Amino acid sequence: MKTYWHHLFMRLLGLEGVPPPGLPLRTAASALAAIYGLGARARRELCRRQLLTTRRLPAPVVSVGNLTVGGTGKTPVVACLVRHLQGAGRRVAVLSRGYGGAHRNVTRVSDGA
Repeated sequence: MKTYWHHLFMRLLGLEGVPPPGLPLRTAASALAAIYGLGARARRELCRRQLLTTRRLPAPVVSVGNLTVGGTGKTPVVACLVRHLQGAGRRVAVLSRGYGGAHRNVTRVSDGA
C-alpha cells in the first residue's frame, strides 16, 4: 500500500520518474550498514564459540547507546527509563564507561540514592 501512496504523491508533485535526491548517500549508507552487519555477525560468532568472552551481571541490564557521540538523545532516554523503572518500584543504577567509551572500567553515575 505504501508504494501506491508514494507514487500518487510523486505524481501530484510532478516528480514521477525523477530519481530521489540523496541516492549516493543512501547507497553509501547501505554499504556501511552491510559492513557493520558483517562485523556484528562476526562478533556474535566469536562469542558463540567462546573466543570472545562476555560477563553476566547479577541483574537485568538495559544498554542505551549507539555509534554517534553527543546530541542524539541518549541522556534524556536514560532519564526517562530511570523515571519509568523507579515508578514501577525497581531499584535503578546508571553506569557509564565515560565519554566516548574510552575507559575500560565502569563508573557509577547514580545508584538510585
